[in-house]
Amino acid sequence: MQRTQRPERANEKSPAASAKKGDRETDNEEDARRFKVDFEQQGSDVTVRGEKGDDSSGWFDGWDGDELKVRYRITVPRRYNTDLETAGGSIRVADLEGEVIAETTGGSITARITKQPQESSELSSSAGSVTVYLAEGVGVNVDAETSFGQVESDFHEQRGDDQNELKAAINGGGPELRLRASVGNVQLRRL
Repeated sequence: MQRTQRPERANEKSPAASAKKGDRETDNEEDARRFKVDFEQQGSDVTVRGEKGDDSSGWFDGWDGDELKVRYRITVPRRYNTDLETAGGSIRVADLEGEVIAETTGGSITARITKQPQESSELSSSAGSVTVYLAEGVGVNVDAETSFGQVESDFHEQRGDDQNELKAAINGGGPELRLRASVGNVQLRRL
């Protein structure tokens, strides 16, 4: 396939004219070109995978401290089981009633639960906070724990002296809501 380049306008720089070694905008464009996204559908399930493409310089070389930000916005039916995983980014989940498994090794997790969940859920971050917002009347059995941080709650449950964990039936209990943060806080907030 042959590319056609449009003529330059007098007040506009061509990409070649503005590209120079270490130019942040040019580096980000190259990083974006090397980033690969794959979609796969099996039945009603969809898998999305994104990763930096291969190059001779290795994973961190050539990024010069710049961040390539990639955002996925995926919409599924409210009653849908999800399994979300990232190796270096945050996860946000809202308004799902099915089972939610969300895990990140380097980012925070935020979830909004506005309807009574029908399935258990697990949210886990190795290096980041886990925050859950619960609507009035939503009942869950919370099992929250952090290794290096605190568990904070807006609900008036009975707690011991340990600020690193919480096990409680919120609003009469319900499906298990397992929250884990290795390095970071776990927060249970009212909506």
